[in-house]
Amino acid sequence: MGHSQASKAATRERLVVTAARRLLREGTNGASVADIAADAHITAGAIYRHFASRDVLLREAFATAATVLGDWSRQSPDFDTAISLYLSPAHRDAVDAGCPVAALASDMAHGTADDALRGAFTAHVRGVIDMLAHRLAPEAGERARAEAILSWCACVGALGLSRAIPDASASGELLADVAAELTQWPSRSPRMPR
Repeated sequence: MGHSQASKAATRERLVVTAARRLLREGTNGASVADIAADAHITAGAIYRHFASRDVLLREAFATAATVLGDWSRQSPDFDTAISLYLSPAHRDAVDAGCPVAALASDMAHGTADDALRGAFTAHVRGVIDMLAHRLAPEAGERARAEAILSWCACVGALGLSRAIPDASASGELLADVAAELTQWPSRSPRMPR
């Protein structure tokens, strides 16, 4: 790859990462081409040398942001670890580097994203549910998928609410209580004889 090709690839990557951070922090409406360009220290017109449209850039930004879910999965050898990492104050505070599902759920519900971005969002939600179901299967059996869906919804909701609460103590309590409840479900405890 020649110098100009390498430079173009580096600029493209910087734009994707910059757009991902802004997308997570500000949502789809806050991720304008002008704002992304300003964050990346280039002109807005230069973005179109790398991407056919803003929507294409945002889809790539989401894909980059979604790698955090893969990292989370690899760092979590079991369900309890996955929950404690996800529902942590560190994750709550890492708005522009955290879970894109929690950051963008409201945008997806309000239809502020194009269909391709909504499709990528949906695929990632399904992927996390599949991962959690796999982690729960040894203990939950046939209930694994239902418990994975409930767990994921509780995690995303708790993370979103914790970010909306300005009191760090109350926010931390919310995260800790949801994590404690999720790791103490009936399927995770010895069954009582009937």
